[in-house]
Amino acid sequence: MKLTDILQAIEDEPELPGDMPPDMAASITEAVKTGNTDFLLYLMRLAVVMTKRGIKERVETRYHSENPNRRPS
Repeated sequence: MKLTDILQAIEDEPELPGDMPPDMAASITEAVKTGNTDFLLYLMRLAVVMTKRGIKERVETRYHSENPNRRPS
C-alpha cells in the first residue's frame, strides 16, 4: 500500500452522505436556539468518529486485498 492509496482512501470518504433525518434537524435547530453547546459538540465528535471509522475500514480493506496473507501487527 502506497501513500497515494491512503490519501485516496481519505478523499473517498463521503462527507455526511444522505439527507438529514427531520428529527435530527429539529434537534440541531433546537440546540442552536437554546445554546446547547454540549449537544452540538457531541454531534461534531460523532461526525469525526464516524469519518475516522470509514477511513480506517477503507484502508484496512485495501491493505488486506493487496496483502491477503499478512495481518497488521
